[in-house]
This record gives sequence, C-alpha cells and structure tokens, in this order.
Amino acid sequence: KVSAGYYFNIYNGNKLNLAIKSKEIGAELANEQRDLSISEIKLQAAAYYLDLQRSYIFKKLVIDDISNQEEQLSEIESLSKNGVVLESDVLRVKLKLSNQKMMLVKIDNDIAITNQKLNIVIGLPDHELVQPDSLQDPAMIVLPDYEEWLKIAEHNSYDYNISSSKTELSRIALKSVKANVRPKVGLYGEFYLANPQIFLYPYSPSNYTLGVFGVRASFPLSELYLNKPKERVAKLNLEREELEHHHVEDKIREDVFAAFTRFNEALVRINVAKDDVAQSEENARIISENYFHQSALITDLLDANIQLLQSQFNLASAKIAAQIQYYQLQHVTGTL
Repeated sequence: KVSAGYYFNIYNGNKLNLAIKSKEIGAELANEQRDLSISEIKLQAAAYYLDLQRSYIFKKLVIDDISNQEEQLSEIESLSKNGVVLESDVLRVKLKLSNQKMMLVKIDNDIAITNQKLNIVIGLPDHELVQPDSLQDPAMIVLPDYEEWLKIAEHNSYDYNISSSKTELSRIALKSVKANVRPKVGLYGEFYLANPQIFLYPYSPSNYTLGVFGVRASFPLSELYLNKPKERVAKLNLEREELEHHHVEDKIREDVFAAFTRFNEALVRINVAKDDVAQSEENARIISENYFHQSALITDLLDANIQLLQSQFNLASAKIAAQIQYYQLQHVTGTL
C-alpha cells in the first residue's frame, strides 16, 4: 500500500498565532536582557574608570603636598639650626612627610588594582596601563527635569521592558490554556494505491485506488474537566506578573528620583567643597606666616596643611560622585 495525505489547519483555538507571538516576545525579552547586561557592564566600567581617575587626582595632590612639605622642612631645618624653633618641630614635619610618602605608596597600589579591574571589564591585558583623561566638570552637564527623565524611563528602561514582556508572556500563556477547550477544524485528504484489493469483498489480486477529502472537526471533551486547574494556575501567574510589573514601575520611579536628587546634591557638594578649598588655602597661608613669625605652633601648621589636603580630596571625590550619579541615572532610564 502506498499513500499520500495532507491536513490544512483552519482553526485550532488560535494556538499557532499565540505560539508565534510568544516566540516574538521571547526574542524581544532576550534582547532586553542582553541590553541590560551591556548597560550594567558599562556602568561598572565607568565606576572603575572614575575610581582610577580619582586615584590619579589624589596622587597628584599628594605629590604636590610632599613637594610643599619638603620646602617647609628645609626652611624649618634652617630655623632649627639657628635655634629659632625646636628640633621637635623638624621631627614632626619629617614624620608627616613619611606618612605622606606611605600614602603615596597606597595610592599607587590602588591605581594598579583598579587598573586591573577596569582592564578585565573592558577586555584589555591585566597590566596594560589606562591613563584617564582630565576630569570633566559635572556642572557642565545639563539635565532634563525629573518628569522628563520619567518619560524616558517608561520607554527605555530595561527593567520596565523586561517586566512588560514577562507579563505579556503570561497573558499569552493564559490564552493558550483557554484554547485547549476550543474545537479543532481543518481540511484533510488522502489518496492511496493498494494491491491486493482488500477494501471491498470479494478480495482480488488487483490494484485498488481510493481518494478521500473533506473537513475534519474535533473537540476535546476531557479538557472540559482537565483544563480548569490549568487555567487557574495560568491566571494566578498572570496576576503575579502584573503585580510584579507595578512593583517594577514603582521601583523605577524611586531609582530615577534617587539618582536625579543625588546628582543635584553632588553639584551642591562640589560648590561647598570649592569654598572649603578656598578657605583652607587661606587658612594654611595665614598659619604658615604666623608659624614662621613665631606666633603659631608647629601642630597648627601641620593641621592646616592636612586640612587643605583633605579639602582638596573632598572636592575631587565630590566631582567623581557627581559623575557616577549621572551614569547611574542613565543606567536606570536605559540610556547609558
């Protein structure tokens, strides 16, 4: 017996279209997850780069401070030889210089460690040196207002789009389960050639051909009972995804507001740090003059120098923090 047949689906509860739609949304979900991973890597690379940039700024500040302290030490040693100041003043300055040099060693180690982390993220050899550019002034960054950032996040946020895709997949899964109790209709046909002929009596040793075509319809009666718990499970999954999607919306608003607020806070901190640096420079100048005129103690001079260096550190850290918050805001809104 040799036969050939065909079946053409007319209606099957729309299962085929739902399966196609599910695959399309699954592909979109995979793309969003890939883009989220890329954005996270960019944010991590930016954080390492800015950390490296901060260490280089700290290194330059410490080197400049060591140079200034060595000049002061030379002057104090001259005064000590002439009996104007005590030998203990010289020892105190030398001790501070030793601490500064030790700090410089630590900063160099921080640079090496951060450089390796950055190289691993961006795919460079471990010991290849990355030299950061000069630090951009965050005050030059012009930001849209908070409401505009929210609109951007609603269209571009990776978490929002991923959650939306998962919710749509659950909705399609529910529709697919409901389709189990719908009829199946299609066109079918069959043609065969047989020998011997045993389809009709009496049988005969001759070729026999038969062609059949028509409409075939079926309905799964057992699914009327078996499908009810499946549908309840699918509905619960959809409700869970919808609740999770609302939670993601709230979380995105929180993250956008936090990043936006922290960035503006960082800009204010930069201005405060600039004023602090100016005041510390003036204070260090006055204390230095007073010390060399014998109207201030060596501890006052060392404290003033330390305060100046710390204020310079704070200014650099504030600028780096503002840059990180800006990249964090871009990451949350899906524009990094």
